[in-house]
Amino acid sequence: MFSDDDFAEMYSELGLAMTHIAQPSGVQTSVLGIFGAPGKAVLDGDVVVLDPTVRYPVRQWPAVKRGDRIRIGAKTYAVREKPMALTNGGEEIARLEATS
Repeated sequence: MFSDDDFAEMYSELGLAMTHIAQPSGVQTSVLGIFGAPGKAVLDGDVVVLDPTVRYPVRQWPAVKRGDRIRIGAKTYAVREKPMALTNGGEEIARLEATS
């Protein structure tokens, strides 16, 4: 099981600087996360469209909810739905949609 220190080390090496913008308050928090770019994949001959995602350590981010914004560089994304817990609950992944 990963500790908070393990997550901190992993995200300091692999994570991108981004900003979580809570809605509707607009409170901005600088965070590190792993961005999954949108794209397409072929699975068993079918083309699957991949939404952009952000993966993050739960304890190092404020609570993320549907409608919140994530700014990565000049691009802003909206959280499409409630984030999903990964493995031991120390991380979550949120599906995103571009807003700008």
